[in-house]
Amino acid sequence: ASAQGRVRERHDFDDPEGRLIGFYSAALVFSPLGVPERARTWALDAGAEVAYIPHLSTSQRTAFQDKPEATNLAPVFPRPRVSLVLPVGVNAQLAWVPPIRVFDVEANLFSVSITRALEPRGWTVAPRLIAMWGKVRGSITCFEDLRESENIYYATVCHGRDSDDHFKPQHFAGEVLVSRQMPRLPFVPYAGIGVLREKTTFDIGVIRPDGSRDPDHPILELRATRAYGFLGGTVNAWRNTRFTSELFYAPGSLFTARVFAGIHLHKESSDAR
Repeated sequence: ASAQGRVRERHDFDDPEGRLIGFYSAALVFSPLGVPERARTWALDAGAEVAYIPHLSTSQRTAFQDKPEATNLAPVFPRPRVSLVLPVGVNAQLAWVPPIRVFDVEANLFSVSITRALEPRGWTVAPRLIAMWGKVRGSITCFEDLRESENIYYATVCHGRDSDDHFKPQHFAGEVLVSRQMPRLPFVPYAGIGVLREKTTFDIGVIRPDGSRDPDHPILELRATRAYGFLGGTVNAWRNTRFTSELFYAPGSLFTARVFAGIHLHKESSDAR
C-alpha cells in the first residue's frame, strides 16, 4: 500500500539508471549450464551453480544520486539447480535461491525452464523457454561506508539509517542451444543465443525514523528486450557426477563465467544400487 503513492520512474537501458539495473539483472539470467539430456526419462541432475559478478568502478555505480551506490555487495552468485527429464524428452529445470543472507544481501529468487532437445544428423538443437522472478534485498542507497565516513547524505537524506532496498527482476526469455559431441574432446561443447524480455524494478528503501519507507524516494523501473549469448562445455569426470563451465555475455551489460557441479542419476544406476 505504501508503494501506491510513490513515484515510479521508467528508465531505458541506455540511461545510467537503466544500465546499472540491467547489469545486475543480466547477472541473474537463468542460462542452461549444460546440454539437456533426452535419452533417459526421469534422469536427474542436482547441484549448484556459482556465477562470477564483475566488480563495478565508482563511476559505473554513480547513477541514482550524486554518490556511488553500494552495489558491489557479492562477488559471486550461488544458485542451487535441479534438472529432470520428463516423458517425450522434455527437460525441466528448477532453481531456488532461498532467503538466506550471504555477502550482505538476501535473495529469494525462483527460476524455471522447459527444454525440448532435437537431434538432427548428430547435432543437438534445444529450444528453451525460461521464467525468473523474485527479490534481492540489501543496503545499496544508504550503507555502512557512508555512515563511517560521516557523510552528510547519510545524516540527512538517509535519516541516519541503512536503507532496505529491493531489487526485483522479472524475466521471460527464449533461447536456442546447439551442441555436437566430438570424440576427440574430453567434454561436450555447446553454444547458444537468447532473447530476454524483462521488467525489473529497484525500490529505493530509505527508512524514516519511525521505521517506514520514505515516500520521497521513487521506484525505478527498467523494461527492456535484449539479446545474450553463451558458450560452454560439460564433462562427466566420475560416475554420476557432472561439471559444466560456461561463458555468458549480455551486450552492454556484462561478460562473466559460471560453473556448475552436481550429481547425475538415472534409472539404470538406481536399479544397480
